[in-house]
Amino acid sequence: MELHIPDELMQKQIALSIVTIATAEIEKRMKLLTKTLELPPYGNKETIKQVLGIGDKKLNKWISMGLKIQIWSPQDIRIERESLQHFLAENFEV
Repeated sequence: MELHIPDELMQKQIALSIVTIATAEIEKRMKLLTKTLELPPYGNKETIKQVLGIGDKKLNKWISMGLKIQIWSPQDIRIERESLQHFLAENFEV
């Protein structure tokens, strides 16, 4: 038994899947950028993680990718809100 599926049907399904995935990713990134407005001007790492809903691993990855930090003391590492917004826009904006 052979089953023939028209190419047009497959193209529509694939296009719809791509659009759905892209839309979800764009929304996720926009929410992340919007959440940065809730941050204090110089948030510490814990505040950044809590507000953005990310873990230590992701924040450390961003730092290794070039996110600028400010070391106020050995136990107090701060990230400027504007610097974080610029970093996210530069690295993850669609």
